[in-house]
Amino acid sequence: MLAALGAVLNRTEDPHPNAGPDAAVRIAAIGPAVAIILKDLGLEDLIVGRHGYDMALDPALPVCGDLNGIDYEALLRTRPTHVVVEWDHREKPARLARLARSLEWDVRYERLATLDQVRACAARLASQFAEELSARGRDPALLLERMDAAWSTRDADLAGAGTVLLLVGTNPPGAVGPGSFHHDVLERIGGIGALRHARAYVTMDVEDVVRLAPDAIVLVFPRPRGAPATDPTPEEINRLLGPLASRNIPAVTNGRVALIDDPLCQTASTALIDFADQLALILQRWSGHDAPNGSAGTP
Repeated sequence: MLAALGAVLNRTEDPHPNAGPDAAVRIAAIGPAVAIILKDLGLEDLIVGRHGYDMALDPALPVCGDLNGIDYEALLRTRPTHVVVEWDHREKPARLARLARSLEWDVRYERLATLDQVRACAARLASQFAEELSARGRDPALLLERMDAAWSTRDADLAGAGTVLLLVGTNPPGAVGPGSFHHDVLERIGGIGALRHARAYVTMDVEDVVRLAPDAIVLVFPRPRGAPATDPTPEEINRLLGPLASRNIPAVTNGRVALIDDPLCQTASTALIDFADQLALILQRWSGHDAPNGSAGTP
C-alpha cells in the first residue's frame, strides 16, 4: 500500500499554489460548509483541496470528494497536512484512517446540521489553527461574536410578522421546520414558525399550505454562484410560488412573500449569519405592517 502511495506522490506536482508545496499547513476541506467556515475564519489560502459541491472556494482547487465519497488519489496529490471532512452518523471511512496514520495527517470530522454545531466547528477550527490565524492578524473571536449576534433575538419585535413558512421548494411545496437550521434561525431572531410540530423537512401539497394559512412565506431559493442578486417583481414572485400563487393563503393575499437567494443560504455554515440578517430585515418590515411584494434583496 505504501509503495502505491509513493507512486502517486512522486508523479505529481503541487496541484494549487495556495499553500505552496512546502507549507507547514495544507488543508483539504472536504465539505461545502467547512470550506465556508475556514474561508470566513481567514484560512482560505491554506486550503489545497475541496468538495465537489463546494460553492465558496477557487474552482481551480482539486476536488477530493463529493456525495459519493472521498477521491483518495486526488486527496493524495494535494499532499495535505490536515483533512476536515463533513460527515454524518455513518461509519467513518477506514481507508482514510489508514492513510492518516501512514502519512501523519490530522483528520477532523464535523457534523453540521444545527447552528450550535456550526458555532462549535468554527471555535474548534479557530483553536486548531490559532497560530496561522495570529500570523494573518485574524481574530476568530470576531466571527464567533458575529454568529452570536446574528443568531439572537433582535431589538425589533419580529413576531408582528405573524407565522412564517420557510419554503425551499414550491412544486410540490417543500418546507423546513423544527430541527432545521433555517427554522432555528427564524425562532432565535424572534420570528414565529408556521410549522410547530413537524420534522426538519416536510414535503407538503398545496392544500396543506392552504390549511396551514401562514401569515408570511419566505422562499429560500439560492441563485447560482456568480449570478447577480435579484429583486423580483410581484409577477416573478408569483412564478416562484407556482400553484400556491392562485390560492387563498394569507401570506399570498397580503403580499407577504419574500425571496432570499444568497448562493450559500442553504448551507449550514457561517453563511447563515447573512441569512439571519436578511430574514430579520424582512420580518422587521412586515412587523411594521409594511407588506412589500418582492425580495429582501442580497448584498
